[in-house]
Amino acid sequence: MRDHPTAALAVGVDVRKWRANAFAASAATVGAAGAINTGLTHFVSPDSFPIFLSLSLLVGVALAGPSWRVGIFVAAVFLSFVPDD
Repeated sequence: MRDHPTAALAVGVDVRKWRANAFAASAATVGAAGAINTGLTHFVSPDSFPIFLSLSLLVGVALAGPSWRVGIFVAAVFLSFVPDD
């Protein structure tokens, strides 16, 4: 469905519905993570999430890759040892 939405549409898959469902599931997961973080720290501020954190998470996701099983562990090690100053 991601690579060939026209082919998925041709066999009867409602591509827009499934994309909306994927977006909703992602938003719910991120919302739950934010709620847990707020519950643990008892503090929310934009300064709590610096740009370096976003960049290191992006690099971690890029290291993990979509089909490289060992990449998940490489990304976890990377994110564990990168300083979060």
